[in-house]
Amino acid sequence: APFGGALPDGVSLADPELPDLPALVSADLLASTGREVGESLVVGLGNGDYRLRIAGSVDALPTTAGSGILVDYQSFAETRYLATTSLEQPSEWWIASADPAATANALAGSQDQVVAVHDRLTIGEQLRNDPLSGGLQGALLLGFGAAVAFAAIGFAVNAAVSARERLTEFALLRALGVSSRQVFGLLGVEQAFLAVLGLAGGLVLGLVVADLMVPLVVSSSQATAVRPDVILVTNWPPLLIMLGGVMVVLAAIVAVLAGGLRRRGLGATLRIGEDR
Repeated sequence: APFGGALPDGVSLADPELPDLPALVSADLLASTGREVGESLVVGLGNGDYRLRIAGSVDALPTTAGSGILVDYQSFAETRYLATTSLEQPSEWWIASADPAATANALAGSQDQVVAVHDRLTIGEQLRNDPLSGGLQGALLLGFGAAVAFAAIGFAVNAAVSARERLTEFALLRALGVSSRQVFGLLGVEQAFLAVLGLAGGLVLGLVVADLMVPLVVSSSQATAVRPDVILVTNWPPLLIMLGGVMVVLAAIVAVLAGGLRRRGLGATLRIGEDR
């Protein structure tokens, strides 16, 4: 919790006779001060100084956009009391509750004691519905739809050209006694191999690019970097459903192509081969 009270003139909490305050500090603060974990650090708060013992380092601290220090309230209160015989109450409390909505409503009703109540889940919902993030998601969705459409067209053209070039081969297989189901099964297996290989490669490439790029492009509604840093979470069920849907579209393309070849008939196929 933040503290902002000033100390009496001439009082210093960095007195060597007072115990060091154990603290967690952000990594950028360590880098800027040149200190390491286990060393002491004197910081100013109000008109007083505090001597901290760096107990550990973290990448970032919640609610801070830059350097931050986290100390235990009990240790802070004891150190301050030893120097000033006074205590300062924290101006902010963080509460864990099994029913956040009910807790927030109960606290909001105590206007004489509570100035403002912020629910983490509500804030998260507001951030998810932020127009800036919504526009980015919409653009990515449109890009995904366009990519799927172009991929389906390219796959259909490639499959049609490949089958057209092998019409004579298919006719010879049919003349040798291979059933049409087996011939078109061969065509389906070949195209399925290409489809599965493409989807697997695209999935891996997408995960790598997302891991590298998403934390860099996500920003707050004020167009500032989000702190703590963004953690990319892959939601596998809808992702697998999407891959299955693309696979169904590609399978339908192969089925339509196979139906068109079947309607040509063996004689027509052989004549096409002779013309060539």
